[in-house]
Amino acid sequence: MSATVEPDAYRVLEALAVNLRARVREQRRAEERLAGFAFRESGAAVGSVESGAAPATDWRYYLARTFREASEPSTLALLLSLRSGERPLRELGEDHLAVADQVGRLATAGLVSRPLDSERVSLAPLGEAVLALYDALEARLSAGPDGDGRPVR
Repeated sequence: MSATVEPDAYRVLEALAVNLRARVREQRRAEERLAGFAFRESGAAVGSVESGAAPATDWRYYLARTFREASEPSTLALLLSLRSGERPLRELGEDHLAVADQVGRLATAGLVSRPLDSERVSLAPLGEAVLALYDALEARLSAGPDGDGRPVR
């Protein structure tokens, strides 16, 4: 089954793909730097990759992880609250420990950014792309099956 992707839908999907690829590359570089710090008396860390070849990527894993994190209603609300710009961590909820934990998970997934030396949280490009996907799907669903503007129920 083949489907034609409309130009706006293509832009949303492309933004999601570009930002997810960037997040995976960033994570790999961080893991390589961390592995480079591993102390071994014999020299380089065991299993270090020196060929320069990129390992195979299980994109479904990264998509599932991204959507798992972005699918909770409280997470969606937090991402939407960051759409207008960065905010202090203390303004994102009353239970500061729970909010800090949630922001940590979202930062690990690449949906938000929070510098280690700051209490400010902002929407990461991948988070922006996920919200654009939500917006596009919501607009499509709101259009109704006949395009009459009646919500689909």
